[in-house]
Amino acid sequence: MTAFDYILQVTDQTAGTVTLTTSPFQVKEYQPRAEDRDAPTVGETIEVRLTDGSPAANLAEVRTLNNLLKQAEKAQEGRNVNRVYLTWQENASADVYRSEILQGRAEWENTALKWDHWTNNTQFANIFIERRNHWEGAEVQIPLTNPNGTANTSGLRVYNDNCGTGSGTAYHYNYIDVAGTSIDGDLPAPVKFEFTPITAGAPFWVFEVTNNVNSAGTTAYWFETPSGSANITGNNVAKVAAAGGTAFLGTIAAGTAEARLTYPFTAQNYVDFGGNYARVSVDAIGSTDVIWRFRTQTTLYQNYSPYMYWDPADTYLLHHIDLGVLHFPAPSGIGTSAVSDDGIYLYLYPTSGAGGTICVDALRVQPVDYYVKYDFLAEFAKTTDTYIYVDPYEDDYYVGKTGGTIYRVGGFGIGDLRLEPEKDQRLMICFFGGGNDVTYLYTAAGGNIKMWYRPRRLTL
Repeated sequence: MTAFDYILQVTDQTAGTVTLTTSPFQVKEYQPRAEDRDAPTVGETIEVRLTDGSPAANLAEVRTLNNLLKQAEKAQEGRNVNRVYLTWQENASADVYRSEILQGRAEWENTALKWDHWTNNTQFANIFIERRNHWEGAEVQIPLTNPNGTANTSGLRVYNDNCGTGSGTAYHYNYIDVAGTSIDGDLPAPVKFEFTPITAGAPFWVFEVTNNVNSAGTTAYWFETPSGSANITGNNVAKVAAAGGTAFLGTIAAGTAEARLTYPFTAQNYVDFGGNYARVSVDAIGSTDVIWRFRTQTTLYQNYSPYMYWDPADTYLLHHIDLGVLHFPAPSGIGTSAVSDDGIYLYLYPTSGAGGTICVDALRVQPVDYYVKYDFLAEFAKTTDTYIYVDPYEDDYYVGKTGGTIYRVGGFGIGDLRLEPEKDQRLMICFFGGGNDVTYLYTAAGGNIKMWYRPRRLTL
C-alpha cells in the first residue's frame, strides 16, 4: 500500500515557506482543480488542521501564512517582490511542480473558538487561493539543432541570415530545430534564452524569435534575389554585407508613385503557408533624401500587409523594416497544380516624389504560431562582450557583460514565445542594430544561443 506522503507547500522559494503537510499543519482536504485550458487562473480551497501546542501558536502560524499570501498579491505589482507559489511533490524524492499564487487568504473555520477545539489546542482553517491555471516543473535546458550542431547545450551558433555559407560550426543559418521529444508536459511552455554575440560591442537593439509548429522544417521562409517587375530599374549585385553576398540595387525615377519587386514564391510555398499567419520583414538601404513606404502582397490572394514608413536619413532608425503580418488562407482541397508560381510582391513608394536609389535584401516570411520581440536601449547594448538574457518566468530581460555588469534595459517586449510538447518545431531568429552601419545586419550578426523551459501541465 502506497503511503499518503505527498508534500504541499506555500513558498516564495527564497525567504519564506509554510509546509501544509508537516506539523503543526495537516491537510484535512485538498482537491486540485483545473479550469478550461484557455482560462488564466483557477480558484481553490485547502482545509488544514493546526496543532502547534497552543491556540496562540496556531494563530501565529496562520498569520505567517497570511503574510506570504499578501506577498503573492504584492508580487503582481512589480518584479522587486518575490513571487509566491503553491508547490506539490508526490513524495520527498519526486519532482517538484509549482503554480504561482496571485492572491489568497487564510481564515479560521467557525469551530475554531469552540470549547473542545480551544482546550485541546486544535484549530481548523481554510486557505482560499487564486493561482495560475497550470503547474510547471523544474527548469530544463533544451537541446538545440541546426547545421552547426545536433542536440547542442553549450551554445548553438545562429546568424541573422539563412544563406548557408560558412564552414564547421559556423554556417550561416538563422533557425533552431527543437525535437518534440525534448518538450514534456501537456501545455505550451514559455522559453527562457541567453544569446551571446560573436562580435564584441555589436549594437543589437532588437531581438525577435518566431516559432513554426504546424509545418516545422518544411516551410521555406527566406527569399532572395528579387526581380524588378514595375517602375524600378536594377538587378541583383554583389554586396559584402548582404545575405548570400548579393542584394537588389535599383533606381526609381522621379514622379514614380509605386515600384514593385517580385520575390520567388512558388506554388508549394503557398500550399505550405496555407492557413497560417506570417510575419514579413526586409532589410534595405536607401537614398537619404527620400522617405520610403513599403507594403507586401501575396499574388494569389491579394492579401496586403500594412504600410511601413522608413526614413534612411534617420541615424537611429533600424535598417530592418517590419512589414507586419500577412494571412495565407488555406487552399482547401487543392494541390500545387492548382496554385500559380506568381511570387510575392514588395511595393516601394518614394513618398517625396523625387525618386531615388534603394538596395533591398532578403525577404523574411516567418510563420508566427508564436512570436516575441524585445527592444533594447542601444547604449546598453554596445558594451564589450555583451549578451542578451530573457526569462519570461520571472518577467525579466536585460543586456549585460559575460561575467560582469547586468544592465536592466529600459525597453519592452511584445508577443509570447512558447514551445509545444511532443511536437517538432522550428524557431527563427532575427536580431539587428541601428544607425548606418549595415555590417551588423549580416556579416557580423551572429551569436551562440541557449534555451531552457519548465514543463507545464494543466493538472497534477
